[in-house]
Amino acid sequence: MANARKIMLVGEDAAVRKRFEEALAGKGIDLVAVPSGEEALWLLDREGCDAIFAAAALGGMSGLEVAEEARALRRDLPVFVLGGSGEAGAAETLPALPPAEALAAIADRLPAAAAAAGGGAATPAVAGSGSRLKDIVLFLLAPLIALGYILAFPIVGIVMLVYSASEAKEHAGAQSAPRASGPAPKQGLFKAFGMMIAVGVIGVLYGLVAPILGIMLVLWFGMEAWGKLGKKAVGPG
Repeated sequence: MANARKIMLVGEDAAVRKRFEEALAGKGIDLVAVPSGEEALWLLDREGCDAIFAAAALGGMSGLEVAEEARALRRDLPVFVLGGSGEAGAAETLPALPPAEALAAIADRLPAAAAAAGGGAATPAVAGSGSRLKDIVLFLLAPLIALGYILAFPIVGIVMLVYSASEAKEHAGAQSAPRASGPAPKQGLFKAFGMMIAVGVIGVLYGLVAPILGIMLVLWFGMEAWGKLGKKAVGPG
């Protein structure tokens, strides 16, 4: 039954799972129970579902975080937080142990919601594939972008050093050249040489600090890419 409706239940409460099984019995709906939000998002991205019910308190991600991430993958996906505070935003809230009648009513509305999305359970697979491709591209490009920063920063620093030194040298020459009214003041000459020394120090510091900034950017881009793709790639543990 590839086109069967599917509801995902996130949490480890056996009483909640039993209530869902009783409410959905005979309605042609598959109930998939997963213990954590991370596993739920991985499964949503890979296989899709027609609705998610997540406990507000979970071991890793909270139910609200699961709702936000799930709606980012599928804007039209019905998401419910069990025992939430009413501030879910991206999700509706239900009691921690919702009445069977309420669950049955929600299940009866799923076919219309899936049809509006454009073809039942096939829609989440398409949305997930696009998001996954975007994450893969980000994962591959992140080290190259950061490497570009590492290579560019010292070059920019050297160019700035040469340009500033040239400017300071011209200024020093202008200050030291004799004028029609008499010799140039020594104060202006000292100022010009001070500028040359300051430019050299700043250029050296820039050349030392820039690679460190580049390495920090490599680590940052890597962690961002791992957070978006790495956990999904290895699958739930």
